[in-house]
Amino acid sequence: MAANLSVLAVGTETDGSIISPASANGIAGIKPGLGLVSAEGIIPISHHQDTAGPLARNLADALQLLLAMGNPGELSTSGLDRPMLPDAAGKRIGFAVKLAGFHPGVDALMNQAIRILEALGATVEESDLDCPDELSEAEEIVLQYDFRQDLEDYLLQWGPAGAIHSLDDIIVWNQANAAKAMPWFGQDILEACAHRAKPPGKEYAEALATCRRLSRDEGIDRVIRAGNLDAILAPSGGPAWKIDLVTGDHFMGGSSSLPAVAGYPNLTIPAGFIHELPVGVSLFGPARSEARLVGIGLALEQALKARRPPRFIHLA
Repeated sequence: MAANLSVLAVGTETDGSIISPASANGIAGIKPGLGLVSAEGIIPISHHQDTAGPLARNLADALQLLLAMGNPGELSTSGLDRPMLPDAAGKRIGFAVKLAGFHPGVDALMNQAIRILEALGATVEESDLDCPDELSEAEEIVLQYDFRQDLEDYLLQWGPAGAIHSLDDIIVWNQANAAKAMPWFGQDILEACAHRAKPPGKEYAEALATCRRLSRDEGIDRVIRAGNLDAILAPSGGPAWKIDLVTGDHFMGGSSSLPAVAGYPNLTIPAGFIHELPVGVSLFGPARSEARLVGIGLALEQALKARRPPRFIHLA
């Protein structure tokens, strides 16, 4: 889509896998709230966070795909069953300043987005929303437990015929075929998940409760309620990075975790470029706020006009 070779695509996200690639490729993406789109058939990580969502060159196209993908009842609850128009005037938006600050160029693009929103008639104020380490630690525990159980349920329904029926089977196969299956990285995450007990017990229940408390009650819901906000604005991530099979992704920062863990909607649109590398800006909010987020996003996207296809550039 970034290269104008496609109009629409479907992505899947547990935490950032719609928002991050959309941002890095200079396109739009919508991560709907949990349950708005069916997760059937998705190779799972966690039923508490997994969802499909649309990717497109602009938000209007992504919206059309979301309308085709979404459950009609959930679309109605989210307000997406009515015509969507650019709508930022009068909206109150919180800027999650603690989720920024990891790159001066990204901060400059966020400030530009804020100025445009204010010119469109929105009120933007700083928010104290943050993603504490305690949330990340609890999320990892939940995902490890969920992945083992959800993947094995998936294999029973959708898996290939043969000997692969469990996570343990996958680990054994990878070990036997390491040169082909794992030339760059190991499977330490799979092994950590395989050690999680079935069925999950107290540790899992406590971690899940922590996730919900920090992402919802003391996180997004608190900030929205305290500021009487319509949406939260934050950088989707840093400038796009090169593929590095040796040391992995050069991730600088982002804002996907809170709405992902909460199961709340999130979208990203192109915010601009840093030395020709795309950067996205995210808008997210509480449960079933998709229509409000899309309205604000459409207005901001049309005013920013930041989308452009990639170019081949020779650097001396």
